[in-house]
Amino acid sequence: MRDALSDMDGDLPRSFMRYIDGDVLLEQGRHEEAVKAFDDAISLGFNMLSDPYQKRGDALSKLGRRAEAAKSYDAAARLPSSKSAGSGKADGFFPPLDRLARGGGRRRRRRRRRRGGDPIMPASASASPVLGAQAGPKSVEALLKKGRGRAKLGRHRAAARSFGKAVRLDSSSVDAHLGMATSLSLLGLHKKALAAARWALRLGIEDSGLRRIRGDSLSRLGRHAEALRVFNSAIRAYPDNAAMHNGMAVSLYNLGRHGEAVEAFDEAIRLGLGADAHCGRGNALYSLGRRAEAAEAFDEAIRLDPGNHPAHYGRGASMADLARHEEAVQAFDEAIRLHDENPYVHYARAASLSHLGRHGEAAAAIDAAKQPGARGEATAPPARG
Repeated sequence: MRDALSDMDGDLPRSFMRYIDGDVLLEQGRHEEAVKAFDDAISLGFNMLSDPYQKRGDALSKLGRRAEAAKSYDAAARLPSSKSAGSGKADGFFPPLDRLARGGGRRRRRRRRRRGGDPIMPASASASPVLGAQAGPKSVEALLKKGRGRAKLGRHRAAARSFGKAVRLDSSSVDAHLGMATSLSLLGLHKKALAAARWALRLGIEDSGLRRIRGDSLSRLGRHAEALRVFNSAIRAYPDNAAMHNGMAVSLYNLGRHGEAVEAFDEAIRLGLGADAHCGRGNALYSLGRRAEAAEAFDEAIRLDPGNHPAHYGRGASMADLARHEEAVQAFDEAIRLHDENPYVHYARAASLSHLGRHGEAAAAIDAAKQPGARGEATAPPARG
């Protein structure tokens, strides 16, 4: 975008051009420089839209400066975005240039400093909004921005509160319902996520994300037959949605219908789903006794996502059943390195070490399985044929 506007620099205020610089720097991953450019843009007077504050927050978040990022996101939440205030030029971004061209940035900064205000955060962004029954669409937009900003920072409980307030103000907002259900799901509150998704769907709000969360929540709660019905219905509405096919595959697997699960995972992969679908396919193939094919599926999952610890565990189990115990131990070691909270991995590693005649190491592996670090939520090994 910056290159496309280079011949217009003389006609645009410096504040806006610094915003463009920041946008380009952010895309290039030069986050420190991007923060400086956004600070310049805001200080020079480009402070009537949420965009510089939102992107400043993104850059700060990438730098790990979470408190500053939260402050910037809060500022963005209290201002209109370019989508609502823009003039439609240059990909719909341009702000009202007549306002920018008036300048006055230095005068406004001096006035804010005399009042003791923050030279970066505008006065309108530093006061908490008053939300009441009379709150209008701008209040809903502000809450959605705040929720998204908090979600980016991993503050899902706070995000859920923001989205919940937005739902109360506008029960027809798809983004508010989806944001609330997603935040609750990420918090592990699957009953509440299910209730949020069902409520939205009963209100007549149709969205693939809400259907997916409903199915995923049922699956997490162990209600696999219900989850399967939800995903089957969703696939009729969204036949090319890879996540729906993956959800159906997981439900089929958990119901013991492993052959059908393989076919559903294949469809999810064909539609573009990555490592998790390959890992799920590997589990289903393993349960069917097709160990060599399972190992290939786990290898593909690892190629796509080397940090996928269930795939390393599955590969180890497959190698062990194929009597390739050296490779099995290596796979189990990597699974433990990535996620040392599953005692079954230690027990499986001990069995392979014992087959290799390394009995002392096998005994140590059994002891490791009993340690506090391996007492998390245990995942049982794939069923043996």
